[in-house]
Amino acid sequence: MSDQRTERRRLPELLLLLASLVVSALLFELATQVHSRRQYRIWDEGMQDERHYLQRSESPVLGYEHIPGKTVQWARRRLQINAHGIRADTDDTFGGRQRIGLLGDSVTFGVTQSQDQTLSALLQVQLDEQGTDAAVINLGTAGYGLEELAEYLPLKDAVYDLDACIYIFNPNDFSRRNSIYEGGDNGSYRMYYRPVFTSPWFLTKTWKKLISRGNPLPWYRFIYHGNRDRGFADLEKLVRYAKTQGIKFAVVLMPSEYAYRDSAYLLDEEYTQIQSYLRQRDVAVIFPREEFSRNIAELYDTTDHLRVEGNLLMISVLLEVLDQLQAAQSRTGSEG
Repeated sequence: MSDQRTERRRLPELLLLLASLVVSALLFELATQVHSRRQYRIWDEGMQDERHYLQRSESPVLGYEHIPGKTVQWARRRLQINAHGIRADTDDTFGGRQRIGLLGDSVTFGVTQSQDQTLSALLQVQLDEQGTDAAVINLGTAGYGLEELAEYLPLKDAVYDLDACIYIFNPNDFSRRNSIYEGGDNGSYRMYYRPVFTSPWFLTKTWKKLISRGNPLPWYRFIYHGNRDRGFADLEKLVRYAKTQGIKFAVVLMPSEYAYRDSAYLLDEEYTQIQSYLRQRDVAVIFPREEFSRNIAELYDTTDHLRVEGNLLMISVLLEVLDQLQAAQSRTGSEG
């Protein structure tokens, strides 16, 4: 009997505790809703700016995309989006030429660079000087990770019918929206897909700041190890799609400036695993660790993006990749 009386006395206490937790959660949600309104106002104003070149995508996976036909000019930089939604000065689909796609995020897109300084433009110049009859197509979108790129490649291949595709991998490509791994593009994505409940989103952003503390390296490791299986599944989609469509596919693992410490590269374990995964699937992969370890300050800016000097070095890597793809095709042809 005494145990029953004790349980009855505890019941109101438990209910009070539960009510307190519910009220605290509601108050915290209300506080984050109020806090988020300021960010929403900033985004709303930014979306009205004439330099804004993004719009909501019909694809819920992509979330957002480039505004077709948009031209942006600021300072000495120019940005041109063609009618097909990629960064290019022409709407031509290059039907009579070899078509090489550069796939990736803000590094591929060239978010910090003018039109003629992007990887696609610089590689085009090199191929033209070599007399190679090929068109380089910029398939980069700032903030896209593996999940989005696996959706994006088939959409653009339907327009351009690619012959080859080089994916320039960035270590934050393992981020994933609507999860604790939401990362690099939460600004652009959340402009168009704002959370119903802001407290989980607020906690995710706070968690990212606590992990990074001005250095993205711990964040890169966190999203890779926590989201590796799903990221590899998306990478598998890219590889499988390229093979089924007859697209020569290769990957360049772009080094992170923050991973270089003395003579070590602190993401070696992660990059080695990615290389192994790709090579098991007969995908050409290059990790230009040594090349980018020289003159780091001249190659990278403070946001882990490449400066123009870094782009020029990357062009030499991309030319090497194209040579490998051509050699592999020649071997396949001779064996056939």
